[in-house]
Amino acid sequence: MKSMKDMKERPSDRRSDKSAQTTTATTRPRYQIAFAAREPSLEDASLWNAADHLEIASFHPRTGSHRPKTTVRLLYNTAGIFLRFDVRDRYVRSVHTRYQDPVSQDSCVEWFVEPEPDGGYYNFEINCGGTLLLGYHPPGLPAVSLSEEESRKIRLHASLPPVTDPEVPTPVDWTVAFFVPFTFFDNNPRQGNGPQGQTWRANFYKCGSATSYPHWASWSPIGEKLSFHQPDSFGDLIFSSQKDV
Repeated sequence: MKSMKDMKERPSDRRSDKSAQTTTATTRPRYQIAFAAREPSLEDASLWNAADHLEIASFHPRTGSHRPKTTVRLLYNTAGIFLRFDVRDRYVRSVHTRYQDPVSQDSCVEWFVEPEPDGGYYNFEINCGGTLLLGYHPPGLPAVSLSEEESRKIRLHASLPPVTDPEVPTPVDWTVAFFVPFTFFDNNPRQGNGPQGQTWRANFYKCGSATSYPHWASWSPIGEKLSFHQPDSFGDLIFSSQKDV
């Protein structure tokens, strides 16, 4: 891993079924990522509707009456993985504008992913204005924060402006979409032959801890502990071996 520094620990602070997302009371949720023969746009919905969605709908008990609807679609090609979060929200706020700011305090979506079994996980946290916090959690070692140089490998689009302040209490639909090249995970040896047929472990989150209606939601339930840093709770992402889209 390149250009990393220690990151202070912090709390990062039911699903609707489609064919690609399945779960039972005793198993992890699963989502199949379709291969995209054509690259999807980060700025509009072209091609994305062909991908199944998962829903971030497991709300932590400390969440109050505001429970935004958040769906995620994923696609991949030979270069990397594409993610699109669509949020139907209220009480939208975004004040953090610098890389590695505590964006989970704003209206925020997050992706935590473990590409390699027991190889540590990455956290991608993005507020509705497109500000990114990026970290890596190696197994058995302190968490590290990734340099801004590393972050430039990621292409990102947010539908809202960088700052939304004062908070908007009325309904707001917003989107965050981003692309992560597989070379970003180049410390994980399994990437050498591409991801087709692989299963990665991951979770997806929606939060807003410093909004007027704090909330915390996940795709795969996290239980009573209010922390998104629970890799044991991650679900499965399965890379399709078929060129579907």
